[in-house]
Amino acid sequence: VKSLVAALPISVATKTDKISLLGQYLSDSAKYMPQSLTVQGILKDMYETFGQDLESSTLQEATANRNFEDFIAVKTKELKEMKALKEKKEGEKASSELQLSDTQTMF
Repeated sequence: VKSLVAALPISVATKTDKISLLGQYLSDSAKYMPQSLTVQGILKDMYETFGQDLESSTLQEATANRNFEDFIAVKTKELKEMKALKEKKEGEKASSELQLSDTQTMF
C-alpha cells in the first residue's frame, strides 16, 4: 500500500478525508485488531441457540406425533365398533322387516 501511495501522481485530485484515512492506515500506530474472537463468539452463541431450538422443536413434534397416533388409534377403534353396530342394526332391521311382512300377510 505504501508503494501504491508513493506511485500516485501529485496531480491526482484526492479528497482530504481519503488522504487522512490512508495516513491512518499507513501509520505505525494504526494496528489491525482481528475480530475473529468476536465472530467466533457470535457463531458459538448462534450454534447453541440453534441446538436448543432444534431440541425443543423435535420434542414438540414428537409429542404432537404421539398425540396424533393416539387420536387415530382411538378413532379407528370407534370406527370398527360403529361398523359392527351398523351391521348388527341392519340385521335387526332386516329381521324386523321380514317379521312385519310375515305378520301383514297373515292378516
